[in-house]
Amino acid sequence: MSRTIRMGTVADFQNIKELVGNPDNLMDEWSKEQWVSALERDDVGVFAAEEEGVFHGYAVVRLNKKDPVSLTEKPRALITHLCTTSGEGQLRQMLVQHCLAWARRKGARDFEM
Repeated sequence: MSRTIRMGTVADFQNIKELVGNPDNLMDEWSKEQWVSALERDDVGVFAAEEEGVFHGYAVVRLNKKDPVSLTEKPRALITHLCTTSGEGQLRQMLVQHCLAWARRKGARDFEM
């Protein structure tokens, strides 16, 4: 089976609503406008997991500005959302790895979930 992780798209919003089982009012924290805004930001990475072209999960990672008491100039990365279909531990791991790689390319060296 072909499992892939790709950048998220506007079209994924409907898939996410179905995945979390809340098609009419996706978690209060996400509106379609917020989803589109996250996709357009340079400090947010959105990833989608697919198997054979079927949506199976997503992850969102956000860069936080440098902590004022930190000794480094590097931003911190926070994985804010991680969701896959039931029993998809390998896809969750793949999504986390993509989030971490994206954040490292953006300069992050500290990570949180």
